[in-house]
This record gives sequence, C-alpha cells and structure tokens, in this order.
Amino acid sequence: MKESLIADTPFQEIIKTRGVDTALHAAGNHNRYQFSLMFYLSVHWVVISFVLMVQPFLTQVPTFLCKDPLDPTKMYECEEAQSCREGVIVSSDFPYNLAIEFKLYCDRAGLRDLVGSIFFLGGSIGTLVFSHVSDTYGRKTALFMAYVTGTIGIVVCGISPNLTLFLIFLAASWGGYDAYFAFSFIILNESGGVKLRGISNATLLIVWAVGVSIFVGIAYVLPNWRHQVIWTMAVPGVLFIVFFAKIQESPRFLLAKGKLLECEQALRKIAQVNNREKRIEYLIDPSSVSKSVVLSKVSHYTSYAPSSSSPTSYLTILTNKWLRKRFFLFTLLIIYLFLSYNGILFALASLGGNIYVNSLIVNAAELLAYIASIFMLGNVKRKRSLLIIMLISAGGGLVFALIPFIQCENYIICSEAFLKGAMSLVIKFAVSLSFGLIYVYGSELFPTTMRSKCIGVAAATGRATGIVITWINSGLLNLGINPVLFYGLLGFLVMILLKWLPETFGSKLLDDIPSEELEEVDLGDMAAEEEELDAQERLDNMSSPN
Repeated sequence: MKESLIADTPFQEIIKTRGVDTALHAAGNHNRYQFSLMFYLSVHWVVISFVLMVQPFLTQVPTFLCKDPLDPTKMYECEEAQSCREGVIVSSDFPYNLAIEFKLYCDRAGLRDLVGSIFFLGGSIGTLVFSHVSDTYGRKTALFMAYVTGTIGIVVCGISPNLTLFLIFLAASWGGYDAYFAFSFIILNESGGVKLRGISNATLLIVWAVGVSIFVGIAYVLPNWRHQVIWTMAVPGVLFIVFFAKIQESPRFLLAKGKLLECEQALRKIAQVNNREKRIEYLIDPSSVSKSVVLSKVSHYTSYAPSSSSPTSYLTILTNKWLRKRFFLFTLLIIYLFLSYNGILFALASLGGNIYVNSLIVNAAELLAYIASIFMLGNVKRKRSLLIIMLISAGGGLVFALIPFIQCENYIICSEAFLKGAMSLVIKFAVSLSFGLIYVYGSELFPTTMRSKCIGVAAATGRATGIVITWINSGLLNLGINPVLFYGLLGFLVMILLKWLPETFGSKLLDDIPSEELEEVDLGDMAAEEEELDAQERLDNMSSPN
C-alpha cells in the first residue's frame, strides 16, 4: 500500500519514504501532546475503575439475622440458609446494595453470580466488536464509540427499575468500558516513542489503582448503590466526553490505511500542541548541510510497509502461521492474568475480615506493582520481567498451600489470617505487575494492521473467564480450596509459555505482518535510534534555534 501512495506535499513524501516514526519524532513523540493524551485517558480511567470496583460491593452477601430461640426479642447473626428457613431478616446496618434491593438471596442467591457473569460477558462481546472498529475505522473512533456505549450503559444502570434492565445495561456498560481499557494502550503506544511506552502505560495503571482505592472510600461513605453509580460514574462519565475533542487519531493507523493527507494533518496538529511546527519544516528543507544530515541520519528509520494484499480480517489470525503462534501464546497469558486478577477481586470476602479493609490493602499492592512496572518496562527485558513475575505469583501460591502446616511461637505472624492476607498481597502484586507490562508487550508483538484485533480478541477471551469467575470461586470454596491459592499456582503453567514468545524490548512497532513468515523479526533498537535522533536534534538546535 505504501508504495502506491501518492505524496502531495514534501512532508507526506517523508512520511511515505522514511516512515511514521521519523515524522512523529519531528512532531514530538514524548512531549506535551503525549502527556495531555495520558491525562485525558486517565480521567476516563478513573470512572472505569469505579465501574469495575463497584461489582463486589453490588453483590456482597448481606448480613442475616435470626431470632434468639431463648429470647425472641434478641437477634444474632446467622448463616443465609438458616435465615431463609426461619424468615429472612437482613441487618439494617448492612449497606443498601443490589443484592438487598432485588432480593438476591435464598432461592434467588444464584442471581448474585449471574450479575458478575453478565458483566464480564458484556466486556468480552464489546471488546470483540470494538476491536474491529479500531482496526477498520480508527483508534479514536473506537475509543469514542466504546466510551459512549459504556457511559449510556452505566447511566441506565443507575436508574434501572428492575433487575432485567439493570443486567442488560450492565453488560453494555462494561462492553464499552472494557474495550476502552484495552485500546487506550494502543493509541498511547502508537502516538508516542519508545521512551514514553513504559511511563505512559504505567501511568494509566497507577491512575487505575488510585481510582479503585478511592472507590473503596466512596463505597463506605455512600452505602447506597444507586448513589454510587449515579454520582461517581454516570454524571462524571457524561461530563468527561468533552475530552475527545482534544484527542488525535493515531498517525500510525492512518498511514497503515493509506491516508497520507489525514496522517499529515494529525502529525501537524500534534506538532502544534508540542510547539514543534518549525522542526517539521526543518526536517522537510534539506538546503543546509546540517539539515541534510538529519535526513541521512534517519534514512534507516523505516518499518514494515503495509501492502494492499495483506489480509486484515479475524481469519488472518488463524490462517497466518507467524501471527497465529504469537496470538495463541499471548492469549493464554492474557487468560491467566484476567482469571487471577478478577478471581482475587471477587474473592476478597473469602479472606475474612472487613471487605473495605481487604480492598484497600489489596489495592495498595496493586498500586506498588504499577509503580514498579515503570522501572521494569524501561530497564528489564519483557520475557525476563514476566518470568520474574510468574515466579513471584507461583511462589506465593505454594506458600499459601503450606499455610495450614506452618507453626511458630509468634501468634500474630503465624496466624492463618495474617499469612493468607500476606500471600494474597504477593500474588496480587505479581498479577498487577503483569498488567503493567502485558499491553506494551502486546503492542510490540502485533502489527498496526492487526494490533487491535489481536489484542482485542485476546482480551475478550481473557474477560470471558470472568463469566464463570464467581462460580469458580464458589466451587473452590465448596471444595475447601481458597481461590487465591488456585490463581497463584497457575503462575507455574504460564512460565512455560514464555519460552516460545519473542523478545521485543526496545523494538519498533510493526506496521504490517512480515511478507515472509519469520520466527523473529529484527526491527532494530528503536531506543538507540531515538537517542541518535535526539542527539542530532540537539546539535542542530545549537547551530540553528529554529
């Protein structure tokens, strides 16, 4: 495709012949626009984090009361089954959640698990649908449609008069927001340079961790579930739509689609925000020796050119051997991460103690993990990072299994509750750290023409595990197995997958599927090339401030 493009301007010629990386470097690939984009996405992410974090509170089992047989005027806490037999009495001190309003207990107790399943089913369907939109019509279009869909869904959830309507729009809300979650990483990675990948992705996840922690406090202060949904999700969600006016389409996507004019326009708008319009003109004009050096220095800065014959449908994932191998292994990795993350989220009550305290402690581990991911993304190779993470997770699972056999004189440290809580934090830290890496890794694994589809389908498959997550947790507890143990030990299996995945640390982003099905595609050291370009730019600025 790129060879058949007709360049109408000198800048389009540079984009066509030297690649979008060179043009984006001139426009600014780690400047004001990229940090502004991080801010706009982060604001949306706060709302989306609330939507996920409210789920365990919505369906938390109420506190049931039974009459004292010796003194009918007195009440005591009892199990749900006993309360159902004797006449249901729910404690008035318990937060007014979905389970209480729609009576999701006794013979309707199974509906509590259905709520979580419908929620994640919506996420899987939405991610599949919007991944096609993203690779066909654009990253910004997909983000906008996904966000609006999620916002409409959560607005209706907050005012739903019955459970049926609530479930329909609950699925719609996460169908939109989950897709937005996945594709935020894609537009960030495609709109910036390699220097920004680690910082930008980790920043979003740090915002996410802060958001879920804030919501724990909100849930405590606003115990009524409708107030939580309307005032902290629906209203802000509608107001924050305005930020889309500031987001540009991914220049890399536009070039992959052969839209040179739109690509140039997007890059010039980015340059305008970054105050680098003169740098683009400086790149275009080869009249001086210094400027021609700039062009010669970046002549090797190219990437795989999308070709008109390259298939980009969902079937390509299955029919292309090179893509199929990467997709299959990446999907298994994603399944583990989603299964563990959501499993621990919905297993908070099984840890014992107060759900608010459990949530804050577990979220603190998540926040620390995302902060640590900044270092790992910038300094440690992807496969090595994931291996370390899986070892931590699996080690936590093993210790969890040995807790009943641990004995020592210190009652507090050796207590089962303390050790379970500590190992839950270790496993949650490892899984969260994986999330700090996985979307960057996915963007580096897959080409622009198939990036949203591959990551979207993998994420949808991972989210599909959430459909049965509450039943998995219930089944494990019925068997006497704590869910946290199960998710931790899965890390051992995931470690095996890393052997067949390629290393992508510091590499350029692929534009298209390689014409030859190679085991490894050497894209060069993008970080080194960016350093070279930055150094040349500093020299040029010394000789000419323009």
